[in-house]
Amino acid sequence: MNQTISSTENPQSCDDLPNKAELDFWGLLLAALLVSLRHWKLLVFGPLIIGIIALAGSFLLPKSYISYAYVGPLNDEMARKSSALIVSPPVVDAALRKLSKSLPAMTPDEGMRYLTQRIRFRSLQGADSKLTSLYVLEVLDAEPSRAHGLLSAIIDAWLTAMKPPPEKLASLQRMQEAFEAQSVDVSQAIALLLTHPELLKADIKSGSMPNNVADMIKLRTDGIVKSEDLKSSIAGLGRDIVVVPPIVPAEPVGPAKYEIALMAVGITFVALLLVVVFRGVLVPVLNRSKYAPSFREIARAFR
Repeated sequence: MNQTISSTENPQSCDDLPNKAELDFWGLLLAALLVSLRHWKLLVFGPLIIGIIALAGSFLLPKSYISYAYVGPLNDEMARKSSALIVSPPVVDAALRKLSKSLPAMTPDEGMRYLTQRIRFRSLQGADSKLTSLYVLEVLDAEPSRAHGLLSAIIDAWLTAMKPPPEKLASLQRMQEAFEAQSVDVSQAIALLLTHPELLKADIKSGSMPNNVADMIKLRTDGIVKSEDLKSSIAGLGRDIVVVPPIVPAEPVGPAKYEIALMAVGITFVALLLVVVFRGVLVPVLNRSKYAPSFREIARAFR
C-alpha cells in the first residue's frame, strides 16, 4: 500500500515499452501485464482492504425485512387487474391511512412513492401465466411489524377494490335477478310438460313442432351458471383467496453485506488496474509519440 505510482518514478523503463514501429495491441497488452505484475501488491491488497472496510460499513446500514402472502389461484386476467390495483392510489391511500400512526409524517405524494417502491406482486416461480396459479404479494420495510401491517392493509384494500363500483353493482344485480326469474319460469314449464305428456306431441292441424324438454333443461342450466357467475362478480374476491396470510418476518433480507464487499473489491481492483496501466504504459507511450507536447500541456494544466 506504500507504493506510489508516478511517471517519473516508474519501475518500468522506456526500454521495456514497445517502440513506435512495434506499437500494436499485443505489445501494449504484454507491457500492461508486466506493469500489473510489478504492482501486484497494490492490486491485491488495495481491493482487499477496501472490501474489508465496505463489509464493516455494511453492518451500519439499516436492515430490511420482507413480509409476504400467497394469494390465488388467479387467472391471467384477474392477475393483471390485481397487479394494477395493488399499486393504484385507492389501495395505497387506504393502506397508508390505516397505518398513519406507525409511519413517519409524509405528504400524499411521498406516501405514494414510499409504499409503491416497497410492494411487489409476482407469480410463483415456474408457474404458467396462461393458467390459474398462485401469486406472491410482498412488502419490504425497515421494521418487521410494520412490513406485516402494511401488507395486511394492502390486502384488505385490494379485496375491497376488486368489488364492482355501485353503478356496475346495480346492473349486475338486475342481470342476476333476471336469470333467476328465467330459471324459475323454465323450471315451471318443464314441470308442466312432464305432467302433461300430450303437450310433447306435434300438432298435425297447425303443423307446430313439439316442445323439446332437453333444450329447455339446457336453457335452465345455462341460466343457473350465469346467475352464479354474476353472484361471484357481485361478491368480489373473498378472504379465502388469501391462501397464506401475511407473515411477520423474523430474519432480515438486507443489506447484502457480502455482495457489497465483493462489489467494492471488484470496483477498486478495476480502478487501480486502470491507474497502473495508464501511468505505467500509456503515459510513457504518449510521451514518445507526436502528441507528447499536447499531452504535457494538458498535464501542466491539471497541475
